[in-house]
Parts: sequence; structure tokens; C-alpha cells
Amino acid sequence: MSFWQLTKQKARFTSYLFNGRNSVERYFLEATTNEEGIPTNIQKITAARLSYEIYHFQSVKNVILERLQNIQQVFSIHKSLILIQKIIKLGKKSAKSDIIYMQPILEFISCSKIFQNDKSKCEIESKNRMLSQNIIVLINNDSYYMQLRNKSKIKREKVKLLEIKILKRKTLKNANKNDDFMQDTENSGTIYDDDNHNNKDTSDNVFLCDEEETPLTPQFARNSNIAINSLVFEGNLIDKVDFSKTPSPQRNKAHPKKPHDFLKLS
Repeated sequence: MSFWQLTKQKARFTSYLFNGRNSVERYFLEATTNEEGIPTNIQKITAARLSYEIYHFQSVKNVILERLQNIQQVFSIHKSLILIQKIIKLGKKSAKSDIIYMQPILEFISCSKIFQNDKSKCEIESKNRMLSQNIIVLINNDSYYMQLRNKSKIKREKVKLLEIKILKRKTLKNANKNDDFMQDTENSGTIYDDDNHNNKDTSDNVFLCDEEETPLTPQFARNSNIAINSLVFEGNLIDKVDFSKTPSPQRNKAHPKKPHDFLKLS
């Protein structure tokens, strides 16, 4: 990490603490920064795992909804949509209802065309339209939804067993440790690849391939092993979004009849 990137990161951590962000929110705000790239595998797995923890998952939803509402931050939106995919696929089944309440925003993203001259942002915006359309189809079509869930049943059972340790971080002096924490947790998970059964790091898109890489995610080997030792979070979570007040979505209205590249969802 360059000096400039480290400086920007410390500034973000300062703003998180100043605004009273809990550590779950800080973690996913960092995972969805408006910079090129995609969330790491450990970040995607963590989002899915926290859907089984109702209080922690509220903070995840807060961050995702906040990112989706800022339509000009296309990279943040792209990362948030990828996290939503993982939650749908590997998260708790009831999380689907929370995503349905985000449908009005997803529909807006699915038809937004803001950037015309910036090639990189234009490409990401196009991907965002496709991803949001796929998500809309999934949450409104039980057949497609169950098809995806059934194919990921084994992985979902493994995600549910991952351990989350509750640790506290009290001062800004730990800002550098936050970066170390992300690197450490990325290197702490290991599984076996289906083709050669070699031990690989989960930071290398092995656990869950991204939507652009493979049409279907690989199955675990029978003797696969996952070990995530230190997912660090903090208590005193703050609920900032009341999803019950979000307007109920209209089913089958302005939805694509068929999902675009549905099987590419990862």
C-alpha cells in the first residue's frame, strides 16, 4: 500500500470514528470504497455469514443501502451489488426479504446511464445495470432463486459454521491494525480446489468465483477445509435504517422476462 493510499485510509478511519460508525460498518465501508476493484473473498463470505446474525446484519444492510443510494459512485455500487449476490446465494434465506425492500433502488440502477465520456465508469455502470437486473429477477422468481440456492447448499452450510470473534478496538491507534486485520483474515482461510486438490488461499477467488470468471461456481472437495480465525467486530451496533418503512415493490413490473446471464451469478 502506497503512502498516499495509507493516508487516505487513515482519513477514512478518522471519519468513521467521528461519525460513530461501529466496526462492522467500518469494515464494509472499506470493502465498498469508490475505487476500482471488487470485494475480496473474505469480505464477501463475511457479508453472507453475518446474515445469520440479525444485529450485525443490520449494519451490513445500512452500508449497502447507503452505497446504493449514491448513484454517482459506480464502483461502490458495483461492490455492493456483488455483496448482495453473495448474501442471496450463501446467506440466510430470510435475507431475501431485506433485499426485496431495496428493489426500488435496484430498479433505478438497472436503467441508469449517467456516465458517457468516462470509459471505465461507463463499463462499470453497464455491469451494474446487468447485476441489478439479475438480482431483481432472482428475488422475484422463486424458481431461479431456489435453483441458485440448491447449487450452493454445500457451501452455504460451511459458511454458517464459520466463527466470528467479538473483539473491541477503542482508539484510532488501531487504524493501521485494521489494514493488517483485513490482510490477515484474507490469508487465514484455506480450501481445496476441485481440479487439483491443492491448498489455496481464499484471497484468490477460489472459494467463490466472481460473476465474470466462471458461469458456475466450483464444488468443494469432500475433504475441503475452511479456517477463518479472526473476523473482528465490535458491539454497540446502531440501527440507522428502518426497512419496514420502505415502499413495497411491485412484482413483475418493468422486470426483464429472463435473467441476463443468470448462471453467471456467483
